[in-house]
Amino acid sequence: MRKTVLSLLLILFVVNVFAQNNVNVDNYRFNYTYRALPTKPQIPLFFYYSVYINMPNSVAQVVDVDMLYDQLIIEGQRRTDEIKQGDVSVNLDMGFVEIVSSDVKEREGDSKDKDSQKRGKEKDNKYYSMVITYTFESKVVVAKNGKNIDYYPLYNRINKLTFQTREYSSRRDLSEYWKNNRENLREAFTRELVAASVSRAAARITSLYGFPTTKASDIIKTINEKKHPENIPFRAASDNLKLKLETINAYTPLLEDDVTDLIDYYEGILKRYTDPKLNADIRLRYAALYNLCKIYLYLEQPENVKQYADLILENGYDKGDCKKMNEAAQKLELLFNSSDRIKTRHFDPDTFFED
Repeated sequence: MRKTVLSLLLILFVVNVFAQNNVNVDNYRFNYTYRALPTKPQIPLFFYYSVYINMPNSVAQVVDVDMLYDQLIIEGQRRTDEIKQGDVSVNLDMGFVEIVSSDVKEREGDSKDKDSQKRGKEKDNKYYSMVITYTFESKVVVAKNGKNIDYYPLYNRINKLTFQTREYSSRRDLSEYWKNNRENLREAFTRELVAASVSRAAARITSLYGFPTTKASDIIKTINEKKHPENIPFRAASDNLKLKLETINAYTPLLEDDVTDLIDYYEGILKRYTDPKLNADIRLRYAALYNLCKIYLYLEQPENVKQYADLILENGYDKGDCKKMNEAAQKLELLFNSSDRIKTRHFDPDTFFED
């Protein structure tokens, strides 16, 4: 009995020592939004623009033109109905749907209809559908002071589009369907392609010249080692950091005052767990350094990101994250260096650019 108790105590001691000498590091995902900057910035960065949509009457009759104007926007820029010198004009040109061909496609069926009833002798045991080939064209042209600054084809008649009807058990039924629905299908194709053209055009001009609200996700680190004394406080810090980071949006930045206590906590980890060989200390330092990098990345302080990224390399665990963090910091620097004025990805354009 005594030997059994001693064995159990030894096992518990070994388990406890192992737990304190090992730390499992886990990813902790969070979502946030930010304001992307123009990939083709204009002078000035913030400007007025007008929109013109040109289409045949046959197209205008089957779409909601007012809704199209509402959807064709440069996010983050100011729209005007009275264009002046220096303003930008967005011109969306659209053609009509042209049906190029309508080919019958036949398929050998089985000996039963779809309701499992045997097909009669008058049936030819085949199914028929129609493959409709059609084309469409549209383009968006952006101009300033009478000169085009962007020309982008959205749809081209060289590229054929197809639609296949449902199957019919006779050619006659298929022919009747096509006769009765040809124009309805053309109108449906038109509405779909016009809507897609507006969506593509808005995405392009917003990317080139706008300040769109952009959704993204990222990770920080947490630990999962119940026997380790740092498990509870580290997980609580990661929970808190996740909540702070998820408050970031296109208008609201992360402020250093919001995360001072978290910075102090993670730096304290670096000071308290200093053993260069103990696996638990190495992994704790790595998780703390990783989170410090992410804090400074979202504080938009790339120099501090680089500082802690280099310490990840020195620490020796998951050294590849040193390169990733430095690349993220450099990308942020390049983004801000592209503008003399904008040094953040979180602002309201209407108030930020007030004279």
